[in-house]
Amino acid sequence: MVVLRRLLIILDLFVAIGATGGGIWGIAAPRTVPKEIGIERSPFPSPVIPAIILLVTVGGSCYAGAIALLRGETLGWLVSLASGVILMVWIVVQVLMIGGGHFLQYLYFALGGAITALAALLGLNEETEGEGAT
Repeated sequence: MVVLRRLLIILDLFVAIGATGGGIWGIAAPRTVPKEIGIERSPFPSPVIPAIILLVTVGGSCYAGAIALLRGETLGWLVSLASGVILMVWIVVQVLMIGGGHFLQYLYFALGGAITALAALLGLNEETEGEGAT
């Protein structure tokens, strides 16, 4: 389970760092965000609001998952699972708003699925180990 926990921490941190970079970029330099991203097709007049949402929801949840797992919290797996689901929802909403087809959308949706699946597996294993101890 140590390897699984470490892999989840790595995946959560990878996504969190990416979301932080993207969020800060969209907030600090919204005019430099490429037109190909499709912000003009969204309900937002600029990338600032989506960047804040990305930073807080995706980045924040992934940092929370990594920190909970690093601390060895009992329900750390559940926080990580939630971060994976939040990431997948982010991508689905993004595709519905601005369209899909960019390789990063596929990559990050797959990462969200991997985080969710691995966290669920970790949770099941921890529950099973906990039952054996009683």
